[in-house]
Order: sequence, then C-alpha cells, then structure tokens
Amino acid sequence: MSAKTASEPSAQREEPPSLGAEMSGMRERRGRTRDDVAGETHIPANYVRMIESDDYSMIADQLYMLPFVRRYAAYLGMDEDEVAMRFVREVQRADSNPPPRLDHPLDGRTRKRLRRSSVFMVALAILVIVIGLYFYFSPHQHTVIGAASGKLFHSAAASGAATANGGAQLATAAGSSVP
Repeated sequence: MSAKTASEPSAQREEPPSLGAEMSGMRERRGRTRDDVAGETHIPANYVRMIESDDYSMIADQLYMLPFVRRYAAYLGMDEDEVAMRFVREVQRADSNPPPRLDHPLDGRTRKRLRRSSVFMVALAILVIVIGLYFYFSPHQHTVIGAASGKLFHSAAASGAATANGGAQLATAAGSSVP
C-alpha cells in the first residue's frame, strides 16, 4: 500500500465543517465582522457568536435560534431552507449525544461549598416555617383580631341604633342611663 491509499480512508471519514464554521468562513471571506452581521441583520451579537461556534448552551430551546439562523443564511446568500434543515439535524444530533462524564471527581472545596449552601438553604426554610407557624398559632394574633372586630361590631351597632331611635339607645348601648 502506498502512503496515498493509507491516507484516503481517513480523508473519507472526515466530517464536513459544522454549519457554524461554514457560516463563519463565508462571513470572513466577505470581509465582514460579527458586529457587521449583528448590525445589518438585527441579530443580537451574542447570537451571531453562538451560531458561528455551534454553542447554544445559553439557550434553553435551541430551535428558538432557527429564525436567526435563517436570517443569517439569507444575509450570506445561502439557501435558507437547506440551512434550516441542516441546523435542525445538527441540534438533534447534539441532543442525542449525552454530555461527556467528568473524568475526575469534584474537588473538596466545591463539595464543601455545595454542602454549606444546601445546609444554609435548609436552615432558612426551617426558620421561615417556624416563624409562619408561630404567627399562625399565636394566641396574641387571635386576641388582637377578635378585639378589633368586636369594637367595630359594637360601634356599628351603636351608631345604627342611635340613628333609629334618636339617640336614646346610644346611651343604653354605651352603658349609661337615660334620665
């Protein structure tokens, strides 16, 4: 086997550049910057960067990017439908491949920080529950509310009676005798 035939199988296995890399290359060949693209297409600059780097980690739903990808493709003179289908395929392929596992465990500082923050959150939740239960079952709260509503009830009854009987029952309701 010659050196040429040995290298041919590896050349056949090479994948074409990603959509983002292809779009970035076309932009660079036209002598445009990412800021130029963002300004002329009204695509946010960080979205242009994400499209070109094929990094959609900051977006919960990658298909949200589809209209921006189509607009960018139109700007570059590419077939929008073909680019959209290719984008969807790449997103689906990326979704079907699970992220790589960590080869090394988290260091002790990260674990302690996580443990401290979770203990703090549990303590805070318990504190909020205890305070809420205290105010809910507090006898002082019911007494104050009952007293306030009782005064309002007696005041309303007294004023209603006073207007009905010309004030004679007002004095009786207040506890004094009428001469």
